[in-house]
Amino acid sequence: MKQWIRTAAAVLAVLLGCTSCQTKEVVPELLDSAAVSVDTAEVVKGTFYDVEVYDSAVVPAVETASFVSGGVLEEKKAKLGDTVKKGDVLALLDTEELEEQIEDLQNEIAYTEQNNAYTLEQLQLRLQIAQLELKQLTGKSGVNANVAAAMPLARLLTTVLPSQPESSEEQSSKLESSEEQTSEPESSEGESSDLESSELESSQPESSEPECSEPESSEPESSEPETSEPEDPGPSAGSVSLAQSKVEQCQVDLSQEKQWQALVLKQLNDKLHALEEQVQDNRLLAPISGTIVYETSSLHGETVQAYQPMYCIANESKRSLSGEEIVEAQIKSADRVEVQIGEKRYEVEYQAYTLDEYSALVLAGEDTPTRFQFADEKAAEDVEIGDYAAVYLYRSIAKDALYVPVNALHEDGGVRYVYRASEDGQERVTVETGVESDSFVEITSGLQEGDVVYVQE
Repeated sequence: MKQWIRTAAAVLAVLLGCTSCQTKEVVPELLDSAAVSVDTAEVVKGTFYDVEVYDSAVVPAVETASFVSGGVLEEKKAKLGDTVKKGDVLALLDTEELEEQIEDLQNEIAYTEQNNAYTLEQLQLRLQIAQLELKQLTGKSGVNANVAAAMPLARLLTTVLPSQPESSEEQSSKLESSEEQTSEPESSEGESSDLESSELESSQPESSEPECSEPESSEPESSEPETSEPEDPGPSAGSVSLAQSKVEQCQVDLSQEKQWQALVLKQLNDKLHALEEQVQDNRLLAPISGTIVYETSSLHGETVQAYQPMYCIANESKRSLSGEEIVEAQIKSADRVEVQIGEKRYEVEYQAYTLDEYSALVLAGEDTPTRFQFADEKAAEDVEIGDYAAVYLYRSIAKDALYVPVNALHEDGGVRYVYRASEDGQERVTVETGVESDSFVEITSGLQEGDVVYVQE
């Protein structure tokens, strides 16, 4: 009996052991296969993107009109609901104070120009006088003015008799010396009359280099008779050089005065131009054609701030998109931007705010929604104002890469694999992956382009 029980237990154990072995060998594949959907996807080679989606809506093209400088509101020329054209005057600021400043500045400029003309005339006259004096000197002495200006003064003194304007005392001294020289030959002792006569006749110097004459003493100490004063050879090169320097200085003064006057007038005219532009800024013009959908509550005589929204104008014939705020850097770094409205997709372009628009919204405490405009307005003619729009930002992750949908990927113990379709149905293939996005994953090994894999729901 005991032997029979042992035999039955051994048979039962063998049966149970075989069942367990069969489960370990087959079940994992069957269970995994049973979890795979019948949906398939092809392994693609190319560029895949990371896609970001944002909410938006179709709105008419709207622009804000505001003054670029603050002031007192003089008049509002448009009201809510009015249809305006681009360039129409919407409002005015008080410009009385600015106009007074402009008038005062214009008078200052006119006076400055008149005074400048008089100053230049005086400097020009001085230059002409200096040039005339130089011409008279060079014409009398025969010394070329340009040569005289270029030669060193020491050289001039060795070649031409120096001459300075004589005072009355020097002229009297020369006259007395001349009288003494004419009387000395009669009182001189030991001199022959023939020698005196020949010396008196030689009144001109024989040398080409004139020398300065010195006043002589009245006492006849010298036994040699003195000659009479030589004739004036004309102005010296030193005088010519001085006159030339005077001409050059007058030319420099005239040139510097012209430059200074031009600088002063430029500053005044720049200031005038700035005031005139400010007057123009006090006229608020319509930035686009359309209908006024917002009007400020400010009244005549009240102070308005720079970039404070005064009007909003909508052009309903032109569609645009406005919606969830997106960081500008993200938009600019995207490879492609599309918007989906209904079942159709459209290419759009980012519409950045101008500094004036952005400042106006921020100062008014308004939001700054992200705006897009249709790249092809005709393609968006069927779009209606108020339609929901989904904005897609495509940013490339991998180029020229094999990739599959992320839901085709499985993982077990850190090992990634996919189920690839084969002639026998499906087979498990271990793969290595690279970069991935929310939708796709790069396959670096294990698959080839064109392979078909199963994807999970």
